[in-house]
Amino acid sequence: MDLVLRMCLAFIKIGAFCFGGGYAAVGLIENEVVKTMGWLTSEQYINIIAIAEMTPGPIAVNTSTFAGYLMSGPVAGILCTLSIILIPSCLALLTAFFFEKVKNNPKVQVAVKGIRPGAIGIIAAAGISIAKSGFHDYWSALFFALAAFIIFKLKKSPIIALLSCGALGVLLYGFIL
Repeated sequence: MDLVLRMCLAFIKIGAFCFGGGYAAVGLIENEVVKTMGWLTSEQYINIIAIAEMTPGPIAVNTSTFAGYLMSGPVAGILCTLSIILIPSCLALLTAFFFEKVKNNPKVQVAVKGIRPGAIGIIAAAGISIAKSGFHDYWSALFFALAAFIIFKLKKSPIIALLSCGALGVLLYGFIL
């Protein structure tokens, strides 16, 4: 029970500071559950990210669900999910309530101008961190390049990129290597 409580508190903290959306939370979650607490290995975390990316719903919520489940079972998965959305849900409700009153406030606009690039930096740092752990061999770089090509050059859905890389992974790692 002590572990579940510590996990919930960690995910409440992550939820409170994941400005920039789910991808910004990916780096915060990795820092907390892999680097700081050591609850998961880098390999386990990358697998969680892959599963969270493939399943419907926000990536931060899916990641917290799968991390909680992997660390301590289904109840922990549910509690970690509720924990990560607790503060952002309250903030969203408060923001929606007060938005009309403050949307044109110059101080709010200046703060948002500072938060946006900071959030992009957090997302980039999370991507770089995951890339360091995710590239196991030269084939991993090929999968990355293929996904980027499908999404940016061919202008196809990320779903097509994931399915293509998954099929190539089955072929390559399942039958050839």
